[in-house]
Amino acid sequence: MKKLIALALSVFMVVPLAAGCGSSSNTPGTQSTAAQTAAQTSQAAASGGSAGASAKVTLASFPDQPKDALLAAVASAKLDTQLEIIEYPQNEYENKIKMAFGSGTSTDLILLDGPNIASYAASDVLEPLDGYWDKQDFDDLVDASKAAMTWNGKIWAAPLNESNTVLFYNKTVFDELGIVAPTKVEDAWSFDELMEVCKKVTIPGKRYAIQPQMFSLANKNEGMTYTQMLWLWMSGGDVMSPDGTTATGYFDSEASKKGIQFYADLFKNGYATTEDIVNAFETGKVVMWTNGPWCIGNWKKDFPDVKWGATPMPQDAKGASGAGSWNIAIAKASANKDNAYKVLQAITGKDGQAVWCTKTGNLPARKSVLEADPAYKEYPFDIINSQLVKTAKARPVTPAYPQISEALTNCFAEVAFGEDVNKAVEKATKKMNEALAVAK
Repeated sequence: MKKLIALALSVFMVVPLAAGCGSSSNTPGTQSTAAQTAAQTSQAAASGGSAGASAKVTLASFPDQPKDALLAAVASAKLDTQLEIIEYPQNEYENKIKMAFGSGTSTDLILLDGPNIASYAASDVLEPLDGYWDKQDFDDLVDASKAAMTWNGKIWAAPLNESNTVLFYNKTVFDELGIVAPTKVEDAWSFDELMEVCKKVTIPGKRYAIQPQMFSLANKNEGMTYTQMLWLWMSGGDVMSPDGTTATGYFDSEASKKGIQFYADLFKNGYATTEDIVNAFETGKVVMWTNGPWCIGNWKKDFPDVKWGATPMPQDAKGASGAGSWNIAIAKASANKDNAYKVLQAITGKDGQAVWCTKTGNLPARKSVLEADPAYKEYPFDIINSQLVKTAKARPVTPAYPQISEALTNCFAEVAFGEDVNKAVEKATKKMNEALAVAK
């Protein structure tokens, strides 16, 4: 148990996925995505209901999650409860909440990044939500969100919103070469078709075809894992067994190695580069980019002349697209769990999530909210909407996730630089198994 707690409370590298293109967003209904930076812990209190609210619920957050949007969602529910938001600087956030858990001073509610939920649940600091959450309402979540919230047979958090990935492309180049990109998930390119497109658009020494991950290879953070993992999923592979006990037979399966080999071949063939090129897509040095819709607002603001398009993530054996974002959990030590759940539902329920996503521009995790807003039926969000429902896949849910993520990203970096796929996969599988053994 001591080893498990040490693993679960290890320091995680938390990087917002939106950092791949800056903080601007342009998903439907966006009003504001800017959040004030903070050098030290700050507090904000506001009533979610009447001025004479008899109960108070505290929430740990950080400046990139707009307070006004959280409070607006609570206010829309007209609760007789006060919400106090306690902010920590984002680069200190994980350490601050771990210290609070350790000292027994945790807030009632905590924001958690999806891949880290299982680590906290395994450390016995979260309250399961099964006794609170109506099953029919839980089933309103897209499948990827439901999977990310669940570990060891229990529900541990509720999603603020979702995320997704598409393959962005330079429309000018595609138009010049007569390349027509699919706009429906069912028509997504196969690996072979994508490789042919890469061959057509590459100009050796001048222009690369694709950046197949969110950042350049010099960056080893969660945004890399989030996008690199897709290549083995799309080839029919997986990271670990469904019960989370082994990576053998999964990460080192022939299906997984096929996806990793395809990724490696993009670099070997000169279609992708190991160089760190600033604004590679925006300056036309890379034609295609695996990333998410948070890029769109940044392009409109800083690169208005860039003509871009979006196409579904390619499919080989099966479809796969990115998923997972920030979520709200209840601290097990909270003395105010019932009111905490009311606030949690006010923010993440159908009405609250619509308010949150409208104000922040984030993608809903609820099928009903996606269906209700006509903006999600317009290009390119129609592609994202379809992928969220049909192909979005949650990252592995395990207390060993930080070590899994590191091993996977190292493996992909190694094969991009020319390491033999079998050797790199064997090494990564061993490291994953070591971490999973400790987490049992």
